[in-house]
Amino acid sequence: EDHRFPLVTVQFDINGAGPMYEPAGQPGLSGATARLLAEGTKTRTSKQIAEQIDSLGASLSASAGFGSGSTVVAASGLSDTFEQWFALTADVLLHPSFPADELAQYQARAKSALLQQHSQPGFLANQTMSRALYGTYPAAVVSATPESLDSLTSATLAEWHDKHYAPQNTILAISGDVHAETLIPKLRQWLAEWQRSKVPVNFPPGPPPASKEKIFLVDRPGSVQTTLLMGNLAIDRTNPDYPALVVLNEVLGAG
Repeated sequence: EDHRFPLVTVQFDINGAGPMYEPAGQPGLSGATARLLAEGTKTRTSKQIAEQIDSLGASLSASAGFGSGSTVVAASGLSDTFEQWFALTADVLLHPSFPADELAQYQARAKSALLQQHSQPGFLANQTMSRALYGTYPAAVVSATPESLDSLTSATLAEWHDKHYAPQNTILAISGDVHAETLIPKLRQWLAEWQRSKVPVNFPPGPPPASKEKIFLVDRPGSVQTTLLMGNLAIDRTNPDYPALVVLNEVLGAG
């Protein structure tokens, strides 16, 4: 609780709905599902959602970044209109319709972005490094492909949503001008229809670090500079040395 300003921020972190759990051959499925949540529900069009969010002075977004096991749905706005914009957020989260015309526009934009990505030496270097470090582990995948984007349909997005957007795997974080004792009962009421899924969330074990040096070269004719990356798998986030390593990297010049 923070009552200094009349603002509230909400974030749903939905484990099991991120790219780390995507089926082989379908990279980008979770990202497309997240991006199209706000492009239409069973009772609202994309335009209506955007206009209502704007009229309430709120913001709403959803994303599923490569390398993550989660989809994040985030919203924020004034505490005076909290119930209204939270209801809209819940509608987007629970009742997306994934309209075919909005999906087609998304596919066109995403394929154009892919072309631009693959023209950037930094992206090519990161893609190569991820594949070298992770091998067949899901974190090796850092982007969709034209083929995987073309394979997306409204039905596949709806199926992914129904299976993987599960309340038992979700952390809901709320901060700002709210009172927990009155808010929590309302949340139970507003989200009561959100049904559990039977799909388990089993995070795959990570690969071992590389045991000998390897060199990977991406030849990009016409480049006037070289992008050089070096690395290996190190400690995980639960290691007690993690904070010290972050500080060490900053001292070395990270960022």
